[in-house]
Order: sequence, then structure tokens, then C-alpha cells
Amino acid sequence: MKSFRSIAAFAAIAVAPVLAWYPELPTCPKSFTPFTYTGCYDNGSPGEPYALEQKMDLDRETGTPQKCQALCKGNGFRMSGLGYYGECYCGNSIRNDKLSEDKCVFKCNGDSNQICGGDDAVSIYTDPTFNPISSVSVSDYQYVGCWTDDAQAPLGKAVFYKQDQLDGDSLTNEKCLATCLAGGYPYAGTEWSRECYCGVTVGDGTALTDESQCSKKCTGDDSQTCGGDARLSLYVAKGLLSKEPCGKPPVLPSTSTSSSSSTMSSTSSTSSVASTTSSATITSVTPTTTGPAQCTATIITPPKCEYGCGNWCAGPLPDFSDKTKCLQAWSSCKLQIASCFLKAGWPNAMDCFNYAGWCGKIKDYCFSDSGRGGKNGCYKQYPPIGGQQPSTSTSVYPCPTTASATTTTKTSTTSTCNIPTPTGICKQPTDNRWGYGPGKPVGGIELPLVTCNNVERDYRSGNVYKLYTDNDSSKCRSYVRKDCKPACEDACKWQYKQCLDVYVEACKTNGKFGNSWYGGGYNPNKGYRAGGRSPRSSRAEEMEMIRRTTNQFSQNYNDARDACKAQYQDCRNENYNVKDNGQCKTYAGDWVQ
Repeated sequence: MKSFRSIAAFAAIAVAPVLAWYPELPTCPKSFTPFTYTGCYDNGSPGEPYALEQKMDLDRETGTPQKCQALCKGNGFRMSGLGYYGECYCGNSIRNDKLSEDKCVFKCNGDSNQICGGDDAVSIYTDPTFNPISSVSVSDYQYVGCWTDDAQAPLGKAVFYKQDQLDGDSLTNEKCLATCLAGGYPYAGTEWSRECYCGVTVGDGTALTDESQCSKKCTGDDSQTCGGDARLSLYVAKGLLSKEPCGKPPVLPSTSTSSSSSTMSSTSSTSSVASTTSSATITSVTPTTTGPAQCTATIITPPKCEYGCGNWCAGPLPDFSDKTKCLQAWSSCKLQIASCFLKAGWPNAMDCFNYAGWCGKIKDYCFSDSGRGGKNGCYKQYPPIGGQQPSTSTSVYPCPTTASATTTTKTSTTSTCNIPTPTGICKQPTDNRWGYGPGKPVGGIELPLVTCNNVERDYRSGNVYKLYTDNDSSKCRSYVRKDCKPACEDACKWQYKQCLDVYVEACKTNGKFGNSWYGGGYNPNKGYRAGGRSPRSSRAEEMEMIRRTTNQFSQNYNDARDACKAQYQDCRNENYNVKDNGQCKTYAGDWVQ
């Protein structure tokens, strides 16, 4: 382990992780020691921190404590929490106050005999196979080498929780380790001389690399090294890892059993603007002597990343088989465009123009004669680019008390969020000199949409509008009805930022970066990026793509910058007197029909 000069001064630092994107792992496929109930805790009002740091992608409509525990176990967390009838949260330490038990009275949607939190309250359980955090010290962290930390690649991050509350100008390794320890994180690392990360697992896409690549001096102590450029100095405290990690069988009572199975399919959704269908086969094993029955669920889960551009991934679009549902899928696609420009990273953000083009193809499909072919037919004609494949996982957990030995089939079509209309309340300005107007924004980067809030609890608290700048809409800013003007001002700012960061930068090189061309438009014959060569692309197609890219970013750099600035000023003026005209009167009342 590397030497440190001071430890005690940082032992009480509070953890406040900032997460750009957490690559959730499947539920634990093996039986495990059940979690123990810890208590009812404040889960924060909308916009405030959750009691546990990570909200998981478990369908609220079928959520139970056992399913959430299996998901947290599979992801390496020591705590699980159930809130608002079945929402699942995972974490390593509780960040909010304990409440009286009468605040956690909501019955679980997945099992009415169990409790799943309350209104802004969460029922928390703890994995008893972890040591107390207090039994581990900073000196227990052991250095395990220099690791790649490539945020540009899928799953390329080594650990995922960035500690932005630490002063980057005075970072030392002991500050980082003490912060991660306070949060119960077994993995900790430093990089870029000034950044600290914590984690419960190590990313699948990272790899051990040569030690010479972690040679940057720490900003707070030049006798220490804090990683390198996209290289992480990684430490692990084994005392913070579970003594029975997922896959190691627990000690269970000896029983003889009989079994039966049932099959169900369910719809799962996060607070994103997309919902997807998972299929599951459930096997119930009923004891004939003592001990709890064990249920096994084999789940086929759609990919979380259906279309990828650099650091950004679009969630799966909802299934559809008719024009109405198809248009809802298109709406979901369109609502995610702004988040692509904001999160894809340079130079891949230029390919968000291609994603926008793909969304347009989906709308065309909805109105075409072939539109009756449903989502599968649409994706055969217009396949998404850069996404992932569906995954299969198996979970073993104690059966609910109402589990029976009969075979049933159940289909659920209820999702936990809705898809609002892709027509916003803010107006695109017009200027004939610069050539922008409705449907023709500078550089093709449209105003982020301000429309109805699709998070029910937030909507019912009074925030009827939402600015869609994240594909996880629970992270998007929301507004009360009277704040239409501030909402549109924020939308104008986001459009201006995207215009400068993507369009103006692309105009410097006409859309070329290195040996690749970006942003030439969606092409179903392309591979991961439409700006790169694909074996299925002809030379003529490649040249046409380059031509379209050059035309897309042909404006002079200074003119492009001035056009963005002029549009921003006009956008603020255009929306200065924007009024609420009674849109979004009821939750889900103004969605695409």
C-alpha cells in the first residue's frame, strides 16, 4: 500500500457521490442469506437525495423486498430499500433520518402482504454478510495497481461514483480513501491528479495496465501519485466486501422439497421516457419440513442501451404494434435527443444528429404501409446503432407468503411512467438573416422540450412541467405552472450550450475528427457510428456520407458562433412572455394519443 501522511483528519468526511451513469448488473442468480429489516427512513422529497444513493431499474408494479434484495446483492451493495409501493433502491450507507414505522405503510405492488415504504419514505434492509463500516479503517485499503478508466467505451469506467464534493485543488489519496470509507465503498481510486472515485464493483470494461501510466502528482501532495490521464490508481478494502458475495451459497436449513413452476411476463420501466417488456419464468420450491420456500426467477431483460453515441445510451423504446403505440415510441425517442447532445462527449456528440435522424425514421415508419409490422419490423428496416443485446439472469429468493404451486400465466402492461407529447411550450425564434426558425434551428439543434412531467409523484407535488435534458427523466428539472418563463429560459440556455459545444466545434473541421467523419445522417448499413466505415457500406455510400457531413458543418466557425449567440438572445426574447395555457391539467392527460 502507498504511504500516507495523515488519516484521522478525514475519517468523518461525508460521502455525496455524483453519478453520470451506473451500469446496473443483473440480479443475483444464486440463493443468498436474506437481508434483515433495518427500519423506515426519510427518502427525500422530489429533488432531494434518496436515503440510499442508487435507484435501481426494478419494475415498481411487481416490486417486493426479495426482488430488490436480489438486485442489490447482484450489484454488490450492502443495503436495499423499498419505497412508494415497490421502487427499489440500493446503497452502502443511509443518508437521511429514521422515521416512525407508521410512515412506511404502503403495501408492495408485487406482494400485498409486505410493506414497501411510504410517501417519501423507504423501508430499508441490510445484508448481514457485511462487516460494520466502523470495523474498517483507511489503512485497510490496499493498492491494487493502475487501471484503465475509459469513459468513452461502454462499461469502460473502473469505478463509477465521482466525489465532486472534494476540493480538486488539494486532493490526496487519504482524502479519497477516507471519503469512500465513510460511504462504505470497498473500492476507491484517484486519477487526473485531482479526481476521486468510489465503487461497490469494478467495471467489466476496465483492465490492469502498466504502472507508469499512473504517474500524475496529487494536487494536495506532490509526494503521492493520483492516477493518470484516464488511468485510475485503484485501492480495495476487503473488509468492506461481503463475506458471502453473490454466488457463494448461504447456510440454509435442511429440507425436502417439492416444486412447481409458473410463467409470467411483466413490463419494467425506470423514470425514463421509455418502457420495455421483460419475460420471466418463476419456479416455486415449497418445503415439506422447515425453512422458507425458495423461488427462482429467470429473467430476459431488454438492453438498457438500445442506441449508443459515445458516453450516452438511449433506453429501449416501448414495444408497439399499431400507429398509436408507434407514435408513442417516436415521442420517447425525440424526448431523448437533447440528452444525447449533452452527454455523448466530444467528438461523438456530432453523431447525435444521426440519432435524431433515426427518430425521424421511426416516425416515418408509423405512417407507412409497413407500419403494421410493429417494433420488430421497424428495427429490421431501421436498426438502432451502437446498442447492446438483451441479457438473461436468474434470481433465487424467499417466496412470498401467497406463492402457490399452480401454473399461471400473467401479462402486465402497466409501466411506471408515461410518455408526454414531444411538443413543448417554448417557441423557436426566427431570424431571416441567420436563417433559423421553427423546424430550422442553428445547426439543426432544437430547443430541449419543456412539456408535461412524466414522474407522477413530482407532478402531483405541483411541478407540472419538465425540461427533458436527461434520458432518465427523474433527473430532469421540473417546474410549477407559473414558472413557464424560467423553464423556457433554461431551455434556451441548454440549446445555446449544445450549439456551441457541438455545432460550432464541428464547424472547425467540417465534421471530421482524426480519420473519421461524424454526423452525416442515419444510415442503417453503418456500424457503431455513422461517421465510421462499415463492411456493409459501399464506397458510394461512404462518399455520400462525407458529403452530407461536410454540408452539415460548412458554416464558418465565427459565423456559426455568432448565429448561436443571436439565436440564444432571440430565444429569450421570444419566450419572455410565455404563458401557461392550461396544458398538462391532469397527470397523463396531455400525452400522445
